[in-house]
Amino acid sequence: MSFARLKNIDLFKGNLVILVIVGHVIQGGIDSNFSRYLIYSFHMPVFVGISGVLFNIKYINEINVQQLIKKYAFRLLLPWSLAVVFYYFFTLYQFSETFTVSSFIRAFVFPYYHLWFIPAFLSWVFMTWGLKKLKFSNNKILAISALLSLVCTILLKYPELISPTFNTPDILKAIIRSYGPQFYFFFVLGIYLKNKTLDQINLLNYIFPAIGLVITIYLYYYPNSSISFINFFLFNGFIINLILKIATKNLIRSNPFMEWLGVHSLAIYLWHVLPIGLCHIVFGTDNLNVFYIIVALFQVSLMISYLYLVKVDFLRKYVFGLP
Repeated sequence: MSFARLKNIDLFKGNLVILVIVGHVIQGGIDSNFSRYLIYSFHMPVFVGISGVLFNIKYINEINVQQLIKKYAFRLLLPWSLAVVFYYFFTLYQFSETFTVSSFIRAFVFPYYHLWFIPAFLSWVFMTWGLKKLKFSNNKILAISALLSLVCTILLKYPELISPTFNTPDILKAIIRSYGPQFYFFFVLGIYLKNKTLDQINLLNYIFPAIGLVITIYLYYYPNSSISFINFFLFNGFIINLILKIATKNLIRSNPFMEWLGVHSLAIYLWHVLPIGLCHIVFGTDNLNVFYIIVALFQVSLMISYLYLVKVDFLRKYVFGLP
């Protein structure tokens, strides 16, 4: 199945960007805060799935590694690198740390907080490109991605399964968190479904995600690792399938603001953490109501500023990664 860029895809991306921001603003651990737990149960896998939907595997299969690097150099790598440098110095100021060459290099290898997504995305792209160059079919790539994601999800939960020699569990956990192999299945699933002829939406397409949601809520109160692993993949797989079916037919009424957020999701993703960090420094989190109100005002201010900054060609191309 081939299709031009659809407004509903951008609409879904816009909504997911909002959830990313909300998930980062809400304070408290994922396992101890129901709102964060619910958001984190699906927002990244679904966003990754949509990234797979938008990925042109036929074009990628026709280019060499130099062309592949060139494709993403200005679109992703440069804006991301500038953000890495900025947040590196921001954290030095925030935590009163001293600049060292090793810590600066480490900031690129194990990026700050939210900046993991770009190196993770590029790792999924290069893995997929490599597997296609080796003549693997989409079915085989899907199976490989499912196995890799499942293993990495288990190791992220239980890093002690690997020998603790040389502090391996901590290193392994850092690599998985920074490069997201546990999400690779959803990226490939987006590619796989896009290249399939999708049936009409039926009742089961709504029932299965609803069941997954009920199980997800149940697992918050009664955790079970085995069920959680299975539900994580099935629940998000069903959501991605439903979203793609809706998007190919543009069944949801257009929402210009959400679609705008979707189109500009890279810049918003890169810089939305700055207001949160500033509020942590200036106001703290002793009074969460005040913290949330001020962060919301800062986020709105950032959006308004972006409307003007994006008109500057240099910023648009090199900082925000737009054509």
